[in-house]
Amino acid sequence: MTKLRPLTLALVGSVTIPSALATTVLVDFGGTNATGNWNSISDAATGSVADAIDDTGLATGIGIAVGERFGGTNTSGLQTSAVYPGFATGDSFYANADSNFGGLGPYGNDPDDTLPFPTVLITGLDPLVAYDFTFYASRNAADNRETIYTLDGANSGMAALNAAGNVDGVATISGIVPTGGMVTLEVSEGANNNEPNGFIYLGVMQIDFTPVPEPSAAVLLFGAAGFGFFRRRR
Repeated sequence: MTKLRPLTLALVGSVTIPSALATTVLVDFGGTNATGNWNSISDAATGSVADAIDDTGLATGIGIAVGERFGGTNTSGLQTSAVYPGFATGDSFYANADSNFGGLGPYGNDPDDTLPFPTVLITGLDPLVAYDFTFYASRNAADNRETIYTLDGANSGMAALNAAGNVDGVATISGIVPTGGMVTLEVSEGANNNEPNGFIYLGVMQIDFTPVPEPSAAVLLFGAAGFGFFRRRR
C-alpha cells in the first residue's frame, strides 16, 4: 500500500523577508550648484528630472517636472539653515499672485489672472505606497510671503510656509497616495501674504517613503519546497 509520509523541512520557520529601507529624495529648485546626492531643477518654465536619485545616489524611477510654469528664480534666500545646505536654501522658484511682474502677469485661479498657479508633476510613484513631502523656501525679507503647497493624488493635503526671513521653517504633508502613479503639487498664495506683488516660492522638496519590498528569493524557494512536503512510502 502506498502512503504519503511527511518530510521534515529545515527550511520551515527559517525564512525571513528583508524589510524595505526608508528612502529620501531631495530636490533643489532654482539651483545649479548642488553637491552630494541632490536633484537640481533650474529652469522655472520647463525644468525636469527624468529619474531622480535618492540621498544615497540610487535611481528611484521618480520623475519631477514643472507643469504650469513659475515666474523665475530667486537667489536671495538665507543660507544659514540647519535643515538644508546653503546651496539649496539660497535659491528658489518664485511666482507673483498680485501683479504683472516681469511681463508675465499675475498668477492665480481667477478669470482675470494671466497665468494659473505654478504646478510640479511627480510621476513614477507606486500606488501602493504613501509618500511624505516636506517643502522649504526662503527670501531675505521682513514682510509676509506665505506660500501654500497643495498636493493632489488619490487623496490630498495642504500646508503653508512664510518664506520671508525663513531659516529653519518647513511645511510638511504626510500620507499622500498617488493616482495613476502621479501626484500634482500646486504652489499658491496664502491668506497672510501681504507682499504687494504676492510673491510665492518653492525652494526645496523632500520626498520620504518606504518602498513595498519585492518577493524574496527565499520565499519563492520555500513555496517550491512546499510541493515536496509529502513523499510516497511503499
